[in-house]
Amino acid sequence: MLFSVLLFFYRFFVKKDRNRLQFFMMYVIILKNIKGVYIMSHNIKITGYKSGKVVIERVGEVNTANNGQKMEIIGYRNNGDIDIKFEDGTVVSNRRYQEFQKGSIRNPNIAKVTNKKNIRLGEENITRSGLKIKIIAYRGASDIDVQFEDGSIVTNKTYVNFKKGLIRHM
Repeated sequence: MLFSVLLFFYRFFVKKDRNRLQFFMMYVIILKNIKGVYIMSHNIKITGYKSGKVVIERVGEVNTANNGQKMEIIGYRNNGDIDIKFEDGTVVSNRRYQEFQKGSIRNPNIAKVTNKKNIRLGEENITRSGLKIKIIAYRGASDIDVQFEDGSIVTNKTYVNFKKGLIRHM
């Protein structure tokens, strides 16, 4: 049974359009039910073969955005025009499918962190010599002021050296 379905898949899809479907042959799960044959691979469902092109149903695909939120395709017109719904219910329209795959679609309700000053101010670390240090002024990654646990302050240090613990006590 499975062999006949695989043979059907090979003859119908791969022979007609080998370039488009070659990647599906690596790991394909085939389910046969009343509606027909569905090929599923990583949430991809082929719903037909139309005008020499494979029709792939992308509505319902789920991915994780770079900020950690789950997002789902709710509308797919072509690869340059999709609608996304985030887990909080926010809908974003007219985005590209590649952006969805990369996770680079941003939820407009979540503020983008562009100013690292507020995040890094007050950050603490331990130097290689074992002293506790704290950022008290952050003007950029190459200009920070650090206070040691005894109260002494060193100025104009880099954030990289702070993270590595390379700032020396003066």
